[in-house]
Amino acid sequence: MTEYKSFFIMPGNALIDLREELEITEGEEKAKEILQRYGARCGENLVDSLGIKCTLNELREVFSILWAETGLARAHILEVDEEKIVVELEESIEAGKKEKCYFTRGYLEGVLFSLLSKNYAGEELKCRSEGNPTCVFRLIPKIGIPQPAREKTSTEKREFDLESGYSYLIESEDTSYAYRIFVDCVKHGQSGLCITRDFPPKVKSKWGLENTPFMWLTMDESTETAINPTNLPLIYNNMKKFLCQAEKGVILLSGIEYLVTQTSYDSVLKFLLLLNDKIAVHDALLLIPISPFTLEEKQLKLIERECKVIKPPQGGKTNA
Repeated sequence: MTEYKSFFIMPGNALIDLREELEITEGEEKAKEILQRYGARCGENLVDSLGIKCTLNELREVFSILWAETGLARAHILEVDEEKIVVELEESIEAGKKEKCYFTRGYLEGVLFSLLSKNYAGEELKCRSEGNPTCVFRLIPKIGIPQPAREKTSTEKREFDLESGYSYLIESEDTSYAYRIFVDCVKHGQSGLCITRDFPPKVKSKWGLENTPFMWLTMDESTETAINPTNLPLIYNNMKKFLCQAEKGVILLSGIEYLVTQTSYDSVLKFLLLLNDKIAVHDALLLIPISPFTLEEKQLKLIERECKVIKPPQGGKTNA
């Protein structure tokens, strides 16, 4: 099933108006994050809609032609190699008297991600808002978006046979049953992504997961697998990108209660509703272990309405 993508042209003053409204409603710092993240999605969608891919050696030629479609500014690549890409933009419509180009920076990240199938982090080195004649961005490769990988295929018979295209809520005081389902999937050919509150090296060791990518829900962002639990849009975006690349992927989302405590129930519910749609579109699986007593009955029922519910025998505890 293919997602339909349409486009419209946004006038430069509309982008400035959007920034101002976000600053009023969300605060200045949050507005910057939203603009950059939204810019990245716009850049990805532009490239994906055109079906373009290229190598690093082809980037200069392809980028110049492609960027003309954005209407953001005239641009050309100053430097390109394995370690960095430096882009110069003339007459940026986003740069104001004090505002730097966060939407444009995100757009560059999104374009490069879709063109090169590699995640880049952008930094604006120079901006017209600071009196420079042009805006200059440096983009460097970074780890962060989980890439699909397969575990060694097991010769044992599958223990679970879940219908794909659905989210499954696994109600138990213990997460072991959910992990058993997840491991059964990845050991029989499916690409998996594990999002967990547990320390990834311990999970990998306990369940024999050598290649499966992890996202660790933690406020300590010192490790490359860590992701801030308060940043639901980033978690969602990384999961969405994983689903786009994996064929019938499977995601284990362990720590839904933690997300609720760090954000809010309403935010997490909206997050799950959006994610549920992506699971259906990509014919994937989402496994959500949850302790049913950590939520109010009404809150649990709303989530149950969007998922297939699994209640493991005897509370789902195992000796694994």
